[in-house]
Amino acid sequence: MILFLWGTFSSTVQSQVINAGVSGNTSSNLLNRLEHDVLEQQPDVVIIMVGTNDMLNSKKMISYSTYEENLSTLIKAIKNRSSKVLLVAPPAVDSTYLFERHDRKLFRELPNVKLDTVRAVMMRLANEFSIDFVDIYQEFVNLHLPQHNEDLVIRN
Repeated sequence: MILFLWGTFSSTVQSQVINAGVSGNTSSNLLNRLEHDVLEQQPDVVIIMVGTNDMLNSKKMISYSTYEENLSTLIKAIKNRSSKVLLVAPPAVDSTYLFERHDRKLFRELPNVKLDTVRAVMMRLANEFSIDFVDIYQEFVNLHLPQHNEDLVIRN
């Protein structure tokens, strides 16, 4: 999960960026720390990339419906504080590396199929809430990334 926020503090182009992301976090973790770590900072914009750990961390996996519910709750809470929201789809993953750390038998679907579903959920919520969406997942797919041990983008 990556979560950034920034605010403009003068009429010039000065901005402050705060990375409130915590490696390994899920959408549930974000819900638990949203108020203190993000909303108390009164951000103008909150950028959310979450879903990889929800779908691929074998100790934290949740259903698509729970993921969508969590993300919807995050969006509503942020918008209720008059902050803008930008959703960013997580990139595709290198399944070879993933299965070195997580038991393949725990996956009913291929990892990137799960992330493509996360992407679809994000797109649907972006439309529903009239917020912006950046589709990094599809950009990786278009570039045929990652390619195990052949590209410079994804490293274990």
